[in-house]
Amino acid sequence: MDFLHLDAVAFPVLRGSLSRLNEAGDYSWCIEVHCGESEQLDYRNWPENKIGSGLDWLAGKEPYLYAQLLPLGVGSPDELIGCRYSFPQSSYDDPADWEPNHWPFFCLYTWEHDYVHPISLAFTAKRGRQYRAEIEGKFPVNNRYHDLRVQAWLDWDR
Repeated sequence: MDFLHLDAVAFPVLRGSLSRLNEAGDYSWCIEVHCGESEQLDYRNWPENKIGSGLDWLAGKEPYLYAQLLPLGVGSPDELIGCRYSFPQSSYDDPADWEPNHWPFFCLYTWEHDYVHPISLAFTAKRGRQYRAEIEGKFPVNNRYHDLRVQAWLDWDR
């Protein structure tokens, strides 16, 4: 089973998808990774004297990592194998490095969506209509950055 990790907390990957919008151009790739609850944050079984940790607020959450309108610069998913991409910008940067009305960012939805930056994305393998993705980045919460990493098989949705 694959997991999305935030620091040492693991969330099981339930499913992932890779798709491309029908629009022409590089800014048309979408990635989604749906996760289940972390067994490490099973609040239903916490002892009364549990000492809190920085990610306890994620107890009972099923994170959803997604990116829309990624500029991957290829025509087909098979061309992604062996490619590595870096998205160093944040959503707060001046949009001079990307086209207006495009959104080359990953978001992690827990309560609401929060941006993950910087981030790297690599495609390492293919099996049938699935593509192996490795995603690493930083998830900022309350002036602290948590390491985010996930390896997942993404179903091609076309």
